This record gives sequence, C-alpha cells and structure tokens, in this order.
Amino acid sequence: MWAGSPDLTLSVITGFFTATVIFYMFYVLIYSFERMGQVNSKTDGQY
Repeated sequence: MWAGSPDLTLSVITGFFTATVIFYMFYVLIYSFERMGQVNSKTDGQY
C-alpha cells in the first residue's frame, strides 16, 4: 500500500507487534494476579 515508503510500513508493523506483545504481557500479569488473589476476590467465578 505504501510502495514509496517501506520504512513507514515497517514501523507500523513493528508498532503493532510491540503493542500486541505488551498487551499480552499485561494480560498474563493481571491474570496471574487474579489467580493468586482469588481467595479475597469478590468477583470470583464470574470470569
């Protein structure tokens, strides 16, 4: 699509990949915290 500027395409792909990796890391971190703190969690069993 951006035939004249491959650097822009590469930066967009790298940005999406980095955002996905960061989002997955935060998801795993929050999931592990929810698993560790599910004893005193009020919303246990809803997720």
